[in-house]
Amino acid sequence: MLGCTQIGSSAGLELWVYPLSQPEECYCSGNALKLDQALITVRNHLPEAVSLRYVSDYCYQCLYQILLTVGPGSTTAPSNGSVVVSTRFTLMFEVFAEINTTSPVCRWSELYGEHGWYLISIQSVSDQHTRGISCTHSVDKAPVNSYIRK
Repeated sequence: MLGCTQIGSSAGLELWVYPLSQPEECYCSGNALKLDQALITVRNHLPEAVSLRYVSDYCYQCLYQILLTVGPGSTTAPSNGSVVVSTRFTLMFEVFAEINTTSPVCRWSELYGEHGWYLISIQSVSDQHTRGISCTHSVDKAPVNSYIRK
């Protein structure tokens, strides 16, 4: 488990931190995802830190909590951070850049699939008409349905 460290666990979420490596280093070493869990990796290409905040839609009138903070990166050397989340309920997320802590740079809601690996890539976008930050979502490893027998 080169560089893979569990730094916290609460409310059905586990937080793992690894340096600029692939998450499979952590999960191929005996730390397999359990039932009703998915892995989310945040790849930060911005020159400032970002924080990922979440709340479960199961929690009535709850406030967003900081789930993960990923340090500054660059377009050629992004910073990464991963977190294991529950797949039981829809989760709502907001990403805040260190530079602007009053409004999120992006937000979304998702019911993640069991044992899926998901990537959120945060980067600057600019062309002649717009300038801003984009959060791109992709699936690194497709989720499975544990209730279907082969």
